[in-house]
Amino acid sequence: MPLLSKRRQVSVAKEITGGTAPGSFPTAAQSGLVLIDATAAIDVENIERSVLRESLTPVKGTVGQQAATFTVTTEIAGANGGTYIDGPPLWGTMLQACGFAQSSVEALAIGIVNNGPFQHGELVTQAVSAATGIVVMDTHNGAVEVLLRDVTGTFAGTAAITGSSSGATAPASGASANEGFA
Repeated sequence: MPLLSKRRQVSVAKEITGGTAPGSFPTAAQSGLVLIDATAAIDVENIERSVLRESLTPVKGTVGQQAATFTVTTEIAGANGGTYIDGPPLWGTMLQACGFAQSSVEALAIGIVNNGPFQHGELVTQAVSAATGIVVMDTHNGAVEVLLRDVTGTFAGTAAITGSSSGATAPASGASANEGFA
């Protein structure tokens, strides 16, 4: 006789329009989180209103803002249990719901940094290709690559890149490569 088991599943999907559920049922790729110690609490706050109208009959309080708390522990492993090539990690969507941003990260091989370092959050530009990216972490002289997010265009060849606020420069050593997500 087979043993009965109870399975619980949580799906994580982004709303395209705020307050509107996604049009299709969540896929298996959106439902692969391993949850530990999950709890949920919903707190409905009643708001008293002082409405002026023709009648002196008091108006009942109405339901106002509805706050909910969802607490969960999950394993932070690569993208859906795989590597960054499989796409962004599923738990990243949960962090986005808390106000975090998620971007793909590219590594650009560089030479010696002059007038540096490239600073975290700084926009770097390659004049020849017009490619741009935002520095993920400070990059000092001796570093062999600079990590960039929100890359536009394609970094080409060995033309120098320049930091917009620090004035740091460094020769590139080829095209950037995908490093995953941050």
